Amino acid sequence: VKNNDVDGLLERLESSCPLIQDGGRKNWILRVAPHSPADQAGIRGIEFKKNRASIVYGDAIVAVGGNAVPDFAALQEELEQRKVGEQITVTLEDGETGDRRVVYLFLTEPPE
Repeated sequence: VKNNDVDGLLERLESSCPLIQDGGRKNWILRVAPHSPADQAGIRGIEFKKNRASIVYGDAIVAVGGNAVPDFAALQEELEQRKVGEQITVTLEDGETGDRRVVYLFLTEPPE
């Protein structure tokens, strides 16, 4: 399920990297807009491999500001506390290896 109808800061984040839910367990990034803060931070979205009829998971957001976000509601709540221009830490989990890493992003207005 693609979650595009969220207000506030979540829309700013989603404008560059929309999310999908994995049964409420992870906040998978569906795609990353080229040249966006998410792209510059090396965040990877899901890849659809048509030739192999498969999906390769990219990154999932598992924490914001050091606070766990185990589901979309927790992610939304955490991001709604942030402001445009604020630098946030985002903990990502690699869908292939399970490795975690932290990236630093500045929240921006969504593109028009």
